[in-house]
Amino acid sequence: MAQDYVTVECARLLQKKGYPLRKVHKNNGDRPLFYDLPKKHPDWSQCDAWYIPTLWDAKLWLIEKGLEVVAYYSNWNQSWRYDVNDVSKSTDSILEFGNDYRKFTEALQAGIMKALNLFCDDMDEPINNEKS
Repeated sequence: MAQDYVTVECARLLQKKGYPLRKVHKNNGDRPLFYDLPKKHPDWSQCDAWYIPTLWDAKLWLIEKGLEVVAYYSNWNQSWRYDVNDVSKSTDSILEFGNDYRKFTEALQAGIMKALNLFCDDMDEPINNEKS
């Protein structure tokens, strides 16, 4: 799993939510990279690049923020599933779940995207779903 990378859509959402993507120069030969092409410069040599995080990197960062994504195989429906757990408190609570994925990495990717969507846009914290 350490070499499986998040999708470009997920990398952009991670960046929006505060994940520290490292900038690199495009022509350094390292792969995979995530590119943002400036609108005024059609030449790729003029753009910035970011390393794409792995699924493992995204999973660990989410745990630091209080959300854990767990992907596992369900014998009941014979497919991969994910749970998004709130681990910011002393007890675990499932906030979201999804099922019917063909691969472990598909389930984990979907869970990471779901967890990122639980973050407030203007905050670096998960949404608290508890009622007062």
